[in-house]
Amino acid sequence: MIVEWFRHLFIPCRPEVRDLGYLRELLAIEGRAARCRPHWRSHLENCRSLILEAASACPNKGKVLVLGSGLLLDIPLAELSASFGQVVLTDIFHLPPVRRALKIHPNVRAVDADVTGTVAEVHRLTRTRDRCPLPRVAPDLFLDEGFDLVVSANILSQLPVLLLQRLDQRLALEEEEMEAFARGLLEEHLAWLGRFPGQVCLITDLKWQSVTLGQTLEDEDALFGVTVPATGRTWYWNIAPSPEYSADYDRRNLVLGVKDLRAGE
Repeated sequence: MIVEWFRHLFIPCRPEVRDLGYLRELLAIEGRAARCRPHWRSHLENCRSLILEAASACPNKGKVLVLGSGLLLDIPLAELSASFGQVVLTDIFHLPPVRRALKIHPNVRAVDADVTGTVAEVHRLTRTRDRCPLPRVAPDLFLDEGFDLVVSANILSQLPVLLLQRLDQRLALEEEEMEAFARGLLEEHLAWLGRFPGQVCLITDLKWQSVTLGQTLEDEDALFGVTVPATGRTWYWNIAPSPEYSADYDRRNLVLGVKDLRAGE
């Protein structure tokens, strides 16, 4: 924890990345992944396998875009680099070790970007405590770059999480307004994916659950009522086995993997 704290202090990043908790969350995920490695293994293998299946089914292999590249834990980077002419990794921020790891792949580049288009405005609203309506943006990043494959990797359900936390801390908003904002982020992300001309692979949480002794204590909709227009395959991700999050129960996610969103499977 002390090491994480020092790294949080001294890693340079944009103010909104630090203030809204994105840097803190990346460092926390890095630590949790190391502590829970055996429990995460099957989820990460499922993610990488699905992405490789999508890549194999992709008829053209010029360019691939990965949304939510994060720490690269769930991304088969070496295989994508070998299969595609260009790989573009996108997330709100890439830690220095991730950028260093990319140096052995000359056809891979990392882009720090807000795929919701709302982070800067939420940062402004929560700093000024402005009661303006919460933003809803139709993303248009990368649409004209001719990607043959787009992968949305474990970020759909996460798009509102830190923004909602900050809004709840700073602004006295009605629950209905917060939930509408969250749904809007998810709906716009799915609509954006649908506008890419190439194949789209989607991996996302469907449910967040608390489980103990085989009994589900809590079963929360991770998508705020938004429906993914595809079936795909599902599996569980034991994201925080006891006592990682609680001494009384495990936290697990029900995950959906869709190889081809347009085909619905």
